[in-house]
Amino acid sequence: LPEHVKMLPADIIDGEATFMPQEKERGMRQLAYMAMQGAELLFPDHLSLDGRKGHLEQAFEIASAGKHWQGNPIGSYGAAWDDSGLHNETFWLGWSAAARYGWNPGTPALDQHVAEFMRVYYGSGATGMTDVFRAMQRQARAWERTWDRTLSKVILTRYGGYFGKGISTHRVDMTLSLPFINDLPDWFPDPFWTDRYKDWLSQARLHASENEQLIEALQTQMGLVDRNRYSLEVFLALARFMGHHWRLFLDLAQAEEQIKQGQALALENHAGQAASVLSAAYTTVDQLRKDGLKTFEDVRTVFERSCYPKGRSVGGRQFVHVFDDVKDHFADRRADLSYMLAPEDSLGLDSWLKDLERSIALYAKENNVPFAPASK
Repeated sequence: LPEHVKMLPADIIDGEATFMPQEKERGMRQLAYMAMQGAELLFPDHLSLDGRKGHLEQAFEIASAGKHWQGNPIGSYGAAWDDSGLHNETFWLGWSAAARYGWNPGTPALDQHVAEFMRVYYGSGATGMTDVFRAMQRQARAWERTWDRTLSKVILTRYGGYFGKGISTHRVDMTLSLPFINDLPDWFPDPFWTDRYKDWLSQARLHASENEQLIEALQTQMGLVDRNRYSLEVFLALARFMGHHWRLFLDLAQAEEQIKQGQALALENHAGQAASVLSAAYTTVDQLRKDGLKTFEDVRTVFERSCYPKGRSVGGRQFVHVFDDVKDHFADRRADLSYMLAPEDSLGLDSWLKDLERSIALYAKENNVPFAPASK
């Protein structure tokens, strides 16, 4: 409360601009607080896109006319949240803006700063890097949007939130449903998976094409940049990781179509063909599962070139991970880097594949057709 400010030491430097008159009277100094990443995942919202104001534009405005000017400002700081799980290489554009506009509020124009950062950070040979940042940002926001949010099955202890005990205790998991499996010949995908996710499927087709263009652009930039090539390696690993998400939608839709075809063949008493088509559905999803593991391992390999493994145990000392029951940040869901896999893991592809294989085997046995389980 305002009356509590006088109880604080006068030499405190504050980044929260709530009580400027009281702090100024007390002789306190202030920092301009510039958030370079909020709660967004995989890649920050640096640039203003699609009607959303980016963090760079916010930093420009805060440095020029923020509430800290009502006090006695001494500097600025740019904030980002490691427990949201983003790699440090994704932050440099934002941090450079926070530093530059802290020294020179309002100068230069935002577009000029972005262009100069790209030239300084990547070298004069790199062209089109601003477009790469835009594409990374769009892919990350699309990845983030295309998950169901369901009441958490992971977080069972909820103390509260920033504003007190028992407040803001709602927690959700990012997940998706899977195509329905039942026993033939009464097998019917109900509700239809493709119907449920038809809008996201349409987006996935579009984003898959954009993802291919992004990967091609990053590979081109690899041969053009003079400095900080590792930054592009991080971006490329993330782009491929996001590309897998679009394959998740497209391959599950393909698998459901194969299941429908198998069910139709079973109803027409074409048991051998039905088992073959259903086995193809199994292969589709199993290859998808393996692709997800590979893209994650690629991310892990690239990330751990610049940082130690997250949550590692060293010298006989075991890392202890205690979940934060006040905040729920993406990278705090698991002790290690596998937090990035948590949304897809929640689908239970392994269990789904086992159920599918069991159903095919049962149908094949009842109809006396050969079937070789893929898991053996």
